[in-house]
Amino acid sequence: MFKQENKRLVLVISLVLIILLTLLMVYFVQNSVSSSDIEPLSESENNEIVYFEGEILTDSESNVNKSIDEGSSTLQKQTTSSEESEKNMEEVEDKLVNNSSDQSSEYVSNILDVSIGPNISITYPIDNAAYIQNIVLVNYTVDSADSCWYSVDNGATNSSTVTAGTAFTGLNLGTSDLIVYCNNSLGYIGSDNASFIVGYFDTVTQVNKLQSSDIAEGDALGYSVSISGDYAIIGAKGEDSGTDDEGAAYIFKKNSTTGLFEEVNKIVASDKDVNAYFGSFVSISGDYAIVGAPFEDSGTDDEGAAYIFKKNSTTGLFEEVNKIVASDMQVDDNFGFSVSISGDYAIVGAHKEDTGGVSAGAAYIFKKNSTTGLFEEVNKIQASNRGDGDLFGISASISGDYAIVGSRDEDTGASNVGAAYIFKKNPTTGLFEEVHMIQASDKGEGDFFGYSSSISGDYAIVGAFNNDAGTDDEGAAYIFKKNSTTGLFEEVNKIVASDKEVNDNFGQSTSINGDYAIVGAPKEDSGTTDGGSAYVFKKNSTTGLFEEVSKIQSSDRETYDYFGIFGSVSISRDNIIVGAKGEDTGGNAAGAAYSFNMTETFIAPTQTENNISDGEGSGEGTNLSSYNSNTISSVSNYIWHRKGKGKIKWITALNLANANIGNDNNLDNDIEVGDRFVSVDSSTATAFASKSANVTFENVDCSLCNSENILYSSNYYTSLSEIQGDGQSCSLVNKCSSISCTTPGGTGNCTFIASSFSGYAIGGNVNLTINDSVEGSSALTDTEVSFYAKYLNVTDNSPIASATCTVMFDDNPTSYSMTWNGTGTNLYNFTKSAGFASAAMHDWNVTCSKTGFTTLLANDTIEIQSVASSSGGTSNQTGQVNFTQAGSAGIILQDDGIAFGSGYFNTTCSQSYSVLDSSSLFNAGENGAYAAPGCWINTTDLDIEDEGVSPVQDYHWIENNGTTVVSISASSNKDGPDFICARLDGGVCATAAANLSVKAAANETTACSQGLNTTYQLMGADGINNTIPLCAMLHFADTKDDMKVYYKLTIPSDISPGFRTMTITYIATTV
Repeated sequence: MFKQENKRLVLVISLVLIILLTLLMVYFVQNSVSSSDIEPLSESENNEIVYFEGEILTDSESNVNKSIDEGSSTLQKQTTSSEESEKNMEEVEDKLVNNSSDQSSEYVSNILDVSIGPNISITYPIDNAAYIQNIVLVNYTVDSADSCWYSVDNGATNSSTVTAGTAFTGLNLGTSDLIVYCNNSLGYIGSDNASFIVGYFDTVTQVNKLQSSDIAEGDALGYSVSISGDYAIIGAKGEDSGTDDEGAAYIFKKNSTTGLFEEVNKIVASDKDVNAYFGSFVSISGDYAIVGAPFEDSGTDDEGAAYIFKKNSTTGLFEEVNKIVASDMQVDDNFGFSVSISGDYAIVGAHKEDTGGVSAGAAYIFKKNSTTGLFEEVNKIQASNRGDGDLFGISASISGDYAIVGSRDEDTGASNVGAAYIFKKNPTTGLFEEVHMIQASDKGEGDFFGYSSSISGDYAIVGAFNNDAGTDDEGAAYIFKKNSTTGLFEEVNKIVASDKEVNDNFGQSTSINGDYAIVGAPKEDSGTTDGGSAYVFKKNSTTGLFEEVSKIQSSDRETYDYFGIFGSVSISRDNIIVGAKGEDTGGNAAGAAYSFNMTETFIAPTQTENNISDGEGSGEGTNLSSYNSNTISSVSNYIWHRKGKGKIKWITALNLANANIGNDNNLDNDIEVGDRFVSVDSSTATAFASKSANVTFENVDCSLCNSENILYSSNYYTSLSEIQGDGQSCSLVNKCSSISCTTPGGTGNCTFIASSFSGYAIGGNVNLTINDSVEGSSALTDTEVSFYAKYLNVTDNSPIASATCTVMFDDNPTSYSMTWNGTGTNLYNFTKSAGFASAAMHDWNVTCSKTGFTTLLANDTIEIQSVASSSGGTSNQTGQVNFTQAGSAGIILQDDGIAFGSGYFNTTCSQSYSVLDSSSLFNAGENGAYAAPGCWINTTDLDIEDEGVSPVQDYHWIENNGTTVVSISASSNKDGPDFICARLDGGVCATAAANLSVKAAANETTACSQGLNTTYQLMGADGINNTIPLCAMLHFADTKDDMKVYYKLTIPSDISPGFRTMTITYIATTV
């Protein structure tokens, strides 16, 4: 009985719904609404009427935010007022009575095909995008939803509620599909989907635990850490080197065989002091390290100090160089609470310094004296808006010409919101000056933004460990990037832990290096109370945002280890060091540090570009990711592609039927395509390594797409830094050809042909620039010239000492060693004392190399000119003037002279002559129209001296290189008619005179103090090869010793075609 009544109830409800829908459809026919009446879709407090094919469908307060297409039917929305809505509904009631049931049935049939549900839009992940990690946060927008759920990777639908910000972890490599479903109160269900690629991710693995050889209770080893390349320094502020809490630090080095970090030596202050807490903050860069002792009594009480250490090149031990203190030190300044070193510069914070306010704070810049090697104070820096209790200097970091200083309790916007300040070195004064203040975009009271900070190149990171990222003190950090136009650092994105919890203090420590950043959360509780964690982030090459790639913890974590506490995270290339000052092995709070190695894991997506096939049809080639040695056969155009990174496409067919692919027949272990590098293991994947291929580096700086900056390594590596450390310029090994880039001057895809493998990369870990002592000018034959090379580490912009740099010149195949000047210019130099014997544009190049750094080649040219000697008597030097009378076409130029180019006389011209003037060849932009009057046309191949100057000129440039004042004159080896009419060659000039004239001009003010001939003088009249004076007194001082000489030709209309040349002799006579 119950079942029967239930069925009847359902039937009644169904009939009622059908009647209602039928009545509405009848109204649609009678009361159509034109499309011009329909407003754009937008939210409103008014009621909203939904239209179907121009008719009112339903009156609803739900927000319909997009059109729905069903065949030719379209669902649209129009906003009306409540009054208008009531009026429309009354009209519906009036019109429904007159509609037939057949007409209503037809519209009901159409309507039943339209689904009205919540409107969902997935905003992240982006459809068809590629991501660099296997953790993806989902974000979406939805209107009028009761609940939402999802399915991912084509798995079963997950019934649990999904909210914006949910993290999906462990996604399959390759293509992933995400669908988000939501329902509303009417029971309708809507959905949206996104398909994206997870192509690769970074794996961080603990290598070893680091403790000092004399570890003891209360040492707090790991309170601060820093890493640079293969060296790390770890502070132990509570170590009792003498009596109590003097503090110490320990140097560790990575064993190149085992990869383990091993202790090198213990360092302490030469004047260690009780409770100095030496080791509270540490920093290392190359061969130098700095250690802060903020409670050292340099004066009376807690003024603080810092100590510089340098690696002994013989023993490998780090030894103290000098102690540094503030020039204006005061009691309780705590100078040394933060320290950082980069190349020749160091920065030290004194967050309780009182200038401008009690504990307003300050920081101090120090520079290494190139003569003594000691670090000396450059200038004191403070915030421009400093105030009481700001604690400016509680964190500080320096990289190249930029520094960042944190001010944890700065109050702009709210109490203790915090700030950080960017400083830049003034290239003229050498002083560091404030650029601007930065704060979080969502700053809030008590965030403590600036408690930690780090800067590397164009990027900076600032921690705000009290930020309420969720509810209370979860913590956050913020990435900033320097705007290349304004020079200001602008926020890129806010980063938080994927599993953030209350009181984690995420952001208490931060470090950034290249594309990677690490953030410590010392009170994170996974597994243990306040055991601590750290999180690694990587810049997404597509979006530019930093995204979490790994959460790391110590393998033996325990309660209150505080893994990742203030100052205890550091990252350098693929190496990570994290301190845990509360770790108890060796005694209560003895402390420890942990080393981690970061590797990139990649499995090529199963979905690849262009419907890849076996080298036929529209496809590009065969996708290697799905093949092994048992399935591949001999085909052409195999490719290995990693979207957004790069591609290898083999040019020739590879016979792989019986080839062994690695030790496990898995190409994933033998071919690497990463960010700016590719590599093929030549010892295992021999069939691939021995063949040529088209290599593409995607999304790179096209200015690096050349044979000097594309690197080759004969070894197989799995990271960019390894190839950079071992590679050398393709121009040195002749391994690259057909180099091109899609966007010259911008960011694009760099493509070239690699003749064979193992590895290639674009852009080294060094920068090599060269110049000569006459840069921008010219030198004379047989005159001494010096050549210089600057070989810099791009990580910190520091000069690389003890490298091997050699220079070669085109006039001699010998390679000359360059000498390092480490006490002055930090340049490598070579002096070519005999100079060059011939006048020409000479090529020269420098090659620099050092273990662990890229071997680079740089090329340049130098102009060598001939001029008269003025040591006494007279001396002759020659130059040339030439032009071409072209018949139909011809290009003839002389490098070492004045070239009037190639042209011809216009026979339609009414004049019987034309004038060619080297002081005014043609006006810029007129493309060959001579400025001088005449009939000479279609001039090409002019030898232009001064680009962009109007009128364009060509001249001989004479410089007095002697030691006394000289007079200058010129004579020709032919008279005008002989030269212009080529009479000696059988040419004729009958209609008009053919003349050659000469004049001079001073190239430097007062160079010629007397007798400067600035008006054209006839030179070499018919049958006369006369000498023309140009300057009576040409000086020899560097600032006024050169002049220009111009020539003018008067050319008759009847000259015969052909090339003309003549020799001009310049005569320098002592005055």
